[in-house]
Amino acid sequence: MNRAVLLAACGLAPVAMLGQAPAPLQGWTAAKTPALHISQETDSWRPFSVVGPRGALLGEQNGVCEAWIYPWKIFSDLRISAQMPGLPEQVDVNALATWIDVTPEATTLTYSHENFTIHQIMFAPKEGPEGVGAVVLFQIEAVHPMTLTISFLPAMQRMWPAASDPQPNEDWVKNPDGSEFYVLSEDLPGEAAALAMPTAEPGILPAVQ
Repeated sequence: MNRAVLLAACGLAPVAMLGQAPAPLQGWTAAKTPALHISQETDSWRPFSVVGPRGALLGEQNGVCEAWIYPWKIFSDLRISAQMPGLPEQVDVNALATWIDVTPEATTLTYSHENFTIHQIMFAPKEGPEGVGAVVLFQIEAVHPMTLTISFLPAMQRMWPAASDPQPNEDWVKNPDGSEFYVLSEDLPGEAAALAMPTAEPGILPAVQ
């Protein structure tokens, strides 16, 4: 299975029409001073969950996770890497997870490097555009410009015991308004989801063996 690649902040939503890109990020903000707040160092092998009425992000505290829009698993094995000027190899961002903050509104993972800090803010909204399951935002502070690569394994699998296609279709869609996003779909009409990331560019990496 090929890994799909994107660069930037992302949101998840089913596709009503392939000619329309979802806009899940507009007007959504978390509370600045939540009454309930848990903050601690990450344990890479411990799980985290961001669960809402329409979707979820489930993973480990190093940021590797899968995304659901009920009853579909949209993708799995989300991973992040960074390419900085002057360094021949990409930096494994997931290995740099240091802190997790949990509030009723959102869960934030912080990745720390001597040249950058990345806050991965995740929430599954109760309200918003119809069908939006989960949203991930990346807040980046860097000494020098860098390229952030976000890769994942497309899934499009229904909850057990329902059957699903073994390999989803993957398409990169460009709209006349300039928006671009991945569409993941099955062969059955109407069964599709979009991974929308502003200013992102597509790419493909070999499958992980």
